[in-house]
Amino acid sequence: MVYRLVFIVILTLVTVACTKDRELPETDTPTLQPPADDIRPGYLLLNEFLATGDGFINEFGVPSDWIEIYNPNFFDVQLNGESWYITDEAASNEVKFKLPQMVIPAQGFILIWADNSYNEPGANDIHANFALSASGEHLGIFYQFDSELIKVDDYLYLDQNENISEGRVIDGYENWTNFESPTPGKPNL
Repeated sequence: MVYRLVFIVILTLVTVACTKDRELPETDTPTLQPPADDIRPGYLLLNEFLATGDGFINEFGVPSDWIEIYNPNFFDVQLNGESWYITDEAASNEVKFKLPQMVIPAQGFILIWADNSYNEPGANDIHANFALSASGEHLGIFYQFDSELIKVDDYLYLDQNENISEGRVIDGYENWTNFESPTPGKPNL
């Protein structure tokens, strides 16, 4: 038994020594869109949003609503610019705004301005074609594969207070709370 263990250790050291200077080819292959059967509820999550207030200014200098999406996975998720949607009318208009092509880093965030500035010339940030209502709406993230529409996440919110966001108590967790100090694009504290 001891001889077998010593043999395995020596074999491992020889293998490492023989391959340590070998360079692997670099690739520019992007993170691929997962197969549709991997897309399931919770694959991406609505994590925090602000529906009313003047405390957050978009890139055009206008106070705006926003929605934060969280990638709870331990791998990057590439949105392909064709299949992912976000909406403020999850029960009736699931494909309201098509998310652009982008990568959401593993356990990272993206911020979407809900400010009706979708086609604004010179925009660098993501701007949806809708704004949020302070009196409540039904947010949703959807993935479309052929004719199948998968609800990845949704959240029905009620009346909102000015400059107070609502979000998950801890990123990706089930429970939601209000934040007097919102954290758009950052972990919820």
